[in-house]
Amino acid sequence: MPAVDWRSTASLWLNDPDRGKVLAGPFGFAWWQGKKLYVAQFRNQETSPMLAYKGFIEWEKVKTYTADHVPMPSVIRFVRTGLLPA
Repeated sequence: MPAVDWRSTASLWLNDPDRGKVLAGPFGFAWWQGKKLYVAQFRNQETSPMLAYKGFIEWEKVKTYTADHVPMPSVIRFVRTGLLPA
């Protein structure tokens, strides 16, 4: 079994002038605005979440949730694994 590279599960915070703080990981990214949580998936697992976020173009596929109904561990799991919050 090959060793897991830290980049395959890393998540990082980015400062976006339009969206504020964005949490990005190998499978997608999320940000909060008021009481809304927005999440978007990448097409594939990305080795550079920052570059994948900056190159993201499928804004029509962004999903919206009520922020207080989605706990932070679910958001972190989403960006690391692609499993959407319930």
